[in-house]
Amino acid sequence: MSLLRIDHVQITAPRAREREARHFYTSVLGLRELERPRTIPASGLWFALDETAELHVVFAEDPFRPPLSDHFAVVADDLEAVKRRLADHNVRYNPSPVQAGYERIFVQDPFGNRIEVLALTREGALK
Repeated sequence: MSLLRIDHVQITAPRAREREARHFYTSVLGLRELERPRTIPASGLWFALDETAELHVVFAEDPFRPPLSDHFAVVADDLEAVKRRLADHNVRYNPSPVQAGYERIFVQDPFGNRIEVLALTREGALK
């Protein structure tokens, strides 16, 4: 049993582009938006990554520049379906070499936040 697990990941987006953030994370990536607790005063959007982990998008004033190497990673059951969904929304992604039994791609949200999408390869599954 692990001593730690991810509860949530928090990223930042420009305040003026909240509508675009909501569209990207719900329509493009297919995440379910969660109701943010009213006891949390900061503005932002919350999304379910899975049954236990969440993504929190908080808003900052422009100009906004995310750090170049920062990213979070999610595991996809079907990476090809994710690629098709991105293509359907004209969102570009960069494939990356298979590493440790995982195929992976990198995509950026409309604000430049990097997201790594991993999927276990057939070879990785056989180990």
